[in-house]
Amino acid sequence: MKHQKFSLNDEHDRNYSMKMFLSQQYDTGDPRHRRMKELLKAAIRLELTERQKACIRMYYFEKIPVAEIAELLGIRPTTVYKHLNVARRSLKKCREYL
Repeated sequence: MKHQKFSLNDEHDRNYSMKMFLSQQYDTGDPRHRRMKELLKAAIRLELTERQKACIRMYYFEKIPVAEIAELLGIRPTTVYKHLNVARRSLKKCREYL
């Protein structure tokens, strides 16, 4: 099975960054948007493993490159990508129930 490669410059990641969605700057004042942000934060807190949370936090919020995340966590870069992919799928699944 061939795995899709992601890079820090991926257009999708820049356009749909969770950091942008969760930031105060992006707040539209719409109560639905505020509720969605609360639900996304809860999903991150409740649905992801500690390792997935760490990878999401470092990659999206702290903008740390995958190689550096791998070094900090003592795992291989491919494992970081795996944690990010599984976390994104979990969050996408949660979003389908909203």
